[in-house]
Amino acid sequence: MENTLPLIQSLFCKQGLDNRPRFGVIISASHFLLLFFWLIFSQQPTFLAIIASVLTGVIFLSSKRRLKDAGLANYWVLLPALGFIVASIALISFDSSWLLLAFIPSLMTASYLISLPTRNNQQYTQGYAGPVDLLANATKSVHDRNKIEPSLHGSVEHLQLAEINHRANSTFQQPTNLKSVNLEQWFKDNILSIRHIKIIAPLCFSLVLILVVIRITNDSAVAPEEVDLPSKVEQVTQSQTSTGELLNIVAMPDDFELASNEFDGIKLRWQADEIASQTLWDVLTAKGDKSCASLSFNNGSQYRVINVMVTNNDTYVATFSPLDTDKIIKDLAYKNTFTVCGYDFSLKGSQAAIGKNSYFGKWL
Repeated sequence: MENTLPLIQSLFCKQGLDNRPRFGVIISASHFLLLFFWLIFSQQPTFLAIIASVLTGVIFLSSKRRLKDAGLANYWVLLPALGFIVASIALISFDSSWLLLAFIPSLMTASYLISLPTRNNQQYTQGYAGPVDLLANATKSVHDRNKIEPSLHGSVEHLQLAEINHRANSTFQQPTNLKSVNLEQWFKDNILSIRHIKIIAPLCFSLVLILVVIRITNDSAVAPEEVDLPSKVEQVTQSQTSTGELLNIVAMPDDFELASNEFDGIKLRWQADEIASQTLWDVLTAKGDKSCASLSFNNGSQYRVINVMVTNNDTYVATFSPLDTDKIIKDLAYKNTFTVCGYDFSLKGSQAAIGKNSYFGKWL
């Protein structure tokens, strides 16, 4: 943490200079971090607003240092940060993937600042030149790792003191030891060099683009059609006021008829007591005669009735789900009796009647 503190201080430094690679890394990282947190915490606008504010400050100060490095007036300093915060507010407020396009002005102005050449002869450390000494911190960490703890034994203590003095003299003669120089050089060569920026930047851009496409694809997915359930039920109920066309009608021995509909569902029709209502039972509303809610056979098997409609005041038509067609036909053929709407029917001779019909016979 101690080694990281100077780097953080350099990000919020009001003075100093940022060269082109460092500024490019800061801009790219800021946009990437905001996108990353937005994808994960899109439902936490307060947290995202804090992140966006901090990143805006980092972009603003880095733009200021980049302008000093390029020798330009400060009126450019607000453009990258202003574009970034405006786009961030829009993205957080409306949570739409298309608002990611609002970051284009910020990125364009930042790209212009990156293109400006350096106009000074400052010595940069990790792309930064200013009051925060990044190199001294790296050197200090190396010396801390090489520190020798004192011992109670006199001879050993004497050797340790001699070693410390020797290292102190070496440090005085060479303020920047070899390992520190290598650390700085490695950072310059591998992170902040233009050659590597040209490789890293497209990779980061591609990753961001993939994340954006995934988010936009999810947002653009066709949402399920919203249905007003009461009106839908009303429409279905109204459409069922008629029994529909009965197909493949088979007259059964005990004065009822077996038929099918256009959906391969089973229908049973029989004459019964006169009734004024057109709908005796409807599973959609669960209203009506509860004795019509199911078809029961003597072996205990039961099947849900979709509806029971009444025509001519005395003709009942019960409709069943196509999912139960196979089982109902077999029970009608092989069982003895069934009950529906309080009426009992015998199935004696039903197998022969069903078997003669080419449509129903295929289920036997």
